[in-house]
Amino acid sequence: EDYRAKGFFKEALVNFVALLGWNAGDDREFYYLNELAEKFELERVNKAGAVFDIEKLNWLNAEHLRAKDPADLIEPLKAELNSAGIDFSGRSDEYLKSVIIAMRERVSFVKEYIEKSPYFFLPVAQYDETSKLKNWKPETGPQMLRLKEEFAKLGENPSKEEYEVALKLVATELNIGAGKLIHPLRLAVSGMPAGPGVYDILVILGKEETINRIEKAVSIL
Repeated sequence: EDYRAKGFFKEALVNFVALLGWNAGDDREFYYLNELAEKFELERVNKAGAVFDIEKLNWLNAEHLRAKDPADLIEPLKAELNSAGIDFSGRSDEYLKSVIIAMRERVSFVKEYIEKSPYFFLPVAQYDETSKLKNWKPETGPQMLRLKEEFAKLGENPSKEEYEVALKLVATELNIGAGKLIHPLRLAVSGMPAGPGVYDILVILGKEETINRIEKAVSIL
């Protein structure tokens, strides 16, 4: 129960415990529960002392998380949001599913959706200092406002491709590389230096929230 409370999936724990003293005769480590039930044989149990490797358990948990249908992670994510005291009443299940898909290669536990991408659930409260020093220059504010203008011309729910075309248009107009806009844009909408693709973030947040966050960042940074 202690491990379940820490966020480990039942499937990962059973998978891990099975491997402590048994193997199927190959190098495979990830198993679904039904596969373990089919393959397990007492003859292949190893009598040598088992080594508890927490890194392997973490890895297995991440693998089982990624193997799940994103829809099956919505309720666990809601439970974590409740535990964190985050009001998600304005977020649809489809919104949460989009976050789950965007972040699942970057997390090992459901709670890490909140820890590693709080900007999907809360307003940006602070901006990464290293990224700010590196990517936010005196000319960045006006450039971001110009980008905001171009985003405002897009339809109600722009696609990743539409955001990208708009950004590249502004970069060409300003005679700068796209990266000069992409990195400060990521900082503006997430407050963080890394994460999913920036256009994925924009699509999930939506046009109105994206524009609001650009304006806020320009006023603060």
